[in-house]
Amino acid sequence: MINKVGKTVFIGDEKTAAISVANRNDSNTGGANYTATKKTVKIGNQSVDIYPWGKNNKKPAEMMDLLASNADLINLLDTRKDFLFGAGIGVFEERYDGDTYVLSPIEPSKYPKLKAFLDKNDLSEYNESAGSHVVDTANLFVNISIDTDKIPSLATLDPLLMRANRELKLGRVQSYLTSPDWANNTIKNVVSTPALLPGADLNKIGEYIAHVKRTQSGQFYYSYATWWAIEKIIKIANRLWDFHANGLDTEYNATNIVRVAGEYFRKFGEEFEGGEDAFRNEFWENIDSLLSGGEGTNRILADECEMGPNGLIPWIEIAPIPKGIKGDEYLKLYETTILSIANASGVLSNLAGVSNGKIMGGSGSELRVSAEFQQQYRTPRERQMILRVLNRTIKPLLELPDNVVFAYKNIILQTLDKNPTGSQKTTSNAS
Repeated sequence: MINKVGKTVFIGDEKTAAISVANRNDSNTGGANYTATKKTVKIGNQSVDIYPWGKNNKKPAEMMDLLASNADLINLLDTRKDFLFGAGIGVFEERYDGDTYVLSPIEPSKYPKLKAFLDKNDLSEYNESAGSHVVDTANLFVNISIDTDKIPSLATLDPLLMRANRELKLGRVQSYLTSPDWANNTIKNVVSTPALLPGADLNKIGEYIAHVKRTQSGQFYYSYATWWAIEKIIKIANRLWDFHANGLDTEYNATNIVRVAGEYFRKFGEEFEGGEDAFRNEFWENIDSLLSGGEGTNRILADECEMGPNGLIPWIEIAPIPKGIKGDEYLKLYETTILSIANASGVLSNLAGVSNGKIMGGSGSELRVSAEFQQQYRTPRERQMILRVLNRTIKPLLELPDNVVFAYKNIILQTLDKNPTGSQKTTSNAS
């Protein structure tokens, strides 16, 4: 039974409780104006409204292009993924040994449906692709396919291909649309797949989309990754290298003022083919070539001067321009941007692989503790997102006992005197 309270809120059991659908747009869908954010696509002869991802429906693609432009950010997010992946996902029996919670590996053949599921699906591939999507976009879309054998197949879907259908019921997305054409004005290839809803009977043959996203206040349809918030900083970092690349050709800012006596052009232009104007144009072209470009060329500037009462009177004078911004100031700006990128990556500073002489360093034991802290305390939220599909949806289909769970295997570094391999594996359950 559902009871309506006021104009927007429904209260019922946990399967039906929801907020009504009235104009629930968010910053990811471009604002609160329905007309401004509405996008219609066609599936066959049917018109379907979607929730755009960004004002132009290109937000995730734009952020991935930005990621590909900055090697420092790629390195930092790869580091975060490495800690998230750990030593992979396994299946364990959970129990208590006194007050100690213990996860023990199991032999899959003990449970025939589990063995069939593991043979049918590559959990290492699921872990890698799901973790990458979660870190890059904070969204995870999983296609769950139920065949006649009732053994589910898992396939992670690139978030850039996914959009939510606007046709909601009780505030829940009923289906998701998959297309490679969202960046285009004309959408030609669209596939609609039912959303995995609470209480759905997954024993029915078919395909479903499970959408798991980071919970963020006000973001109803798509989440955004933390590093998306530093978009401007990443662009500044990229512009600094563009500046230096151009500077090698132009010698950065204007560095000289060239003063030439007017009499010089009048005197020597008379004898030049084409006259004074042609002489003047060629002169300035030569000056431009002399003071910029032409790597490795020995350059001199010849000036024939008159003799005056106080010595030589130059026809041409070159006066250097003091530089207002020096190279080290650009380097300090870059240092600021890269530290901001490191902070937004979610990786502890001494593990970030970014060195400015201040944040890198520490003994091996300090790095080991930091690595274990990163793995144990900075990954559970994202691991829970990845394991949720396995433990909440797949596990019941495999008819596994309550104490059998999917969990992560961690890598714990050890000193060689305690373990010749230098590491051991532990497990963590974030279902």
